[in-house]
Amino acid sequence: MINKYFKSENGVTLIELLASLVLISIISLLAFSVLNNTFQYSETSNSHIELRQDSNFIITQIRQQHQEISEDYTFCLEDIQRKEEHSFSHLVMNELDLYDEQCATFAHENPLNVDFTLKNEHNHEYQINTTIDPQVNREQEKNVQLSLSSTVDDFYSFIKNENVFIFSSNISINGSADITGNQNGKIIINNNETDLDFSTADQISTENIFIDKAGQEVNLITSTSLGENGVTEIINIIGDVNLNNGGATINSEEVIIDGNVTFNSSSIINATNVYISSDVIFNNWSGNINADNIYIGGDINSRNPEHELLRTGEFNEEQLLSHPTNNIPPLKEDHWFYENGYETTLNLNSESKIFSPSDLNIHVGNNDPENFIIASKGNVSIDSNWSQLDGVIIAPNGKVTFNGNSFTGVVISRDGFDVPNGGSSINFRNIEEYITSDNLPFDQ
Repeated sequence: MINKYFKSENGVTLIELLASLVLISIISLLAFSVLNNTFQYSETSNSHIELRQDSNFIITQIRQQHQEISEDYTFCLEDIQRKEEHSFSHLVMNELDLYDEQCATFAHENPLNVDFTLKNEHNHEYQINTTIDPQVNREQEKNVQLSLSSTVDDFYSFIKNENVFIFSSNISINGSADITGNQNGKIIINNNETDLDFSTADQISTENIFIDKAGQEVNLITSTSLGENGVTEIINIIGDVNLNNGGATINSEEVIIDGNVTFNSSSIINATNVYISSDVIFNNWSGNINADNIYIGGDINSRNPEHELLRTGEFNEEQLLSHPTNNIPPLKEDHWFYENGYETTLNLNSESKIFSPSDLNIHVGNNDPENFIIASKGNVSIDSNWSQLDGVIIAPNGKVTFNGNSFTGVVISRDGFDVPNGGSSINFRNIEEYITSDNLPFDQ
């Protein structure tokens, strides 16, 4: 029996061997391609984060120089600290090319326009073009009365009329993601059960920002820019605010904080009018409030005697704004979605209408889906690599996580909006461009 087995001439043919080699080669090429793309994506994302963080650090140095000196000053390229592997492609300040001139003199009482491009050894670039306001000479002023348009009864009309593009209980942004309201959009964070941490070099540039963290804290932990001069009109925060690291700024026409404010670093609040209901604590000598009118209801605690001069008017409780209190209504019954063209699918394309009665996890390929609607009664998680998404995501019972390059549209979620990718950008678009009052998914 054994001899018969060894005498068998059956074996692998040459064709089978070649086919196996071809198959192995194809699999190897595919694996290499996937790994190569992954490495390139990781390298590009890390470069973007590092360049942005270094750029924010550079802007902080220039801002401190411009706002802390009460006379004309000379600023040189060599004064700027940056990472050794980063270099300037160009650096222009008030139309003076500092990259060529090396040094230039600037007037401390004028706005300073800064335009530069930073690059690394991989030739990845990051550009900043911003204007730094001068230090303000403060004088006593009368109380300024503010008003806020009243909210409407139904949730959809409120989101549409107030140009809300993020409505959630929390927001988590990693790396150096941008949130841009295109000078119209509003962000509303409505929840007082947890702290709100801006823990990275975020840039949040939108018309209005309302944060309700009553009994909790709002923490700007690194060089976060909450609001942007010339864009943001109102930042209204309920809760204690902590500015914990150098470079963090709050920028708005009106800054209203119903709580304590603590400066643990050289961070700055830039505004025309600042209203703070409780104490202001400066644990750092160079922290500052740069505003025309400053109304503080509590005490000012600081070792810097100049901080005692910040208060420029008497605080009145009527100066505090009411925070919008609209709650997210529940979604309609499941059958309504199926009857109105919604699909239960994981494939997101342009004009898609997707509904899920539970958690939803979507991976987007290389397409750039537009004008889509996602409605879920659970959590929504989207991984889009470098795709650009444009649509509405609604999760009234859960959390929305977006991991990708760009999202434009509206996010409505009960448990938070998470942006884990540091290179992401989030942009505003009005909800009526996707959903009309005739096809509302809300049960209201």
